[in-house]
Amino acid sequence: MHDIVDTAVAAGSFKTLIAAVTAAGLVDTLKGAGPFTVFAPSDDAFAKLPAGTVDTLVKPENKEKLTKILTLHVIPSKVMAADVAGKKMSPASVSGEALDVDGTTGVVVSGANVTKADIECSNGVIHVIDTVIMPKGWLASPDERQGAAFTGRRIDFSQPRNKLRRGLFPDRSLCSGISRALDMGASSRAWAPRIS
Repeated sequence: MHDIVDTAVAAGSFKTLIAAVTAAGLVDTLKGAGPFTVFAPSDDAFAKLPAGTVDTLVKPENKEKLTKILTLHVIPSKVMAADVAGKKMSPASVSGEALDVDGTTGVVVSGANVTKADIECSNGVIHVIDTVIMPKGWLASPDERQGAAFTGRRIDFSQPRNKLRRGLFPDRSLCSGISRALDMGASSRAWAPRIS
């Protein structure tokens, strides 16, 4: 029986996870005595992240952030599927943040579904999940919490109407006002919020 790292490598479906664990310097830890429970995102799970996310996270300057994400997927004890069947619990992860484990209908871990359970290893167990779990409060800056920063973006009323991006203006009355301004031949400029 192999340890968690060697088992994941042999499986062939955790290439992105292994690359991330290596970048974070966690290989030796996960080859240690344990026992550990690892909720392992498959390559398909990582592929669901926005383009460029993994490439950004594995950069040396983002090591602390990457480590926080990866250790959120690890519990410092061995937990089998039978241990959570029919239960809800909040075990602490290695990162210190609690996970929300719901075993009442299948097993869901902080929003990620366990697609394959109980892959036993010499130093713990792996459960495969279909989504990468992100730390709570991941969008931590004030602008990110607001969801859309009101940064100045000029809209030139002199441009043809079809060049205005209606998606910038969720308020129909605002769209209507702009349309009227165009009909009047307005050539001024206005400041509008950019929704990012």
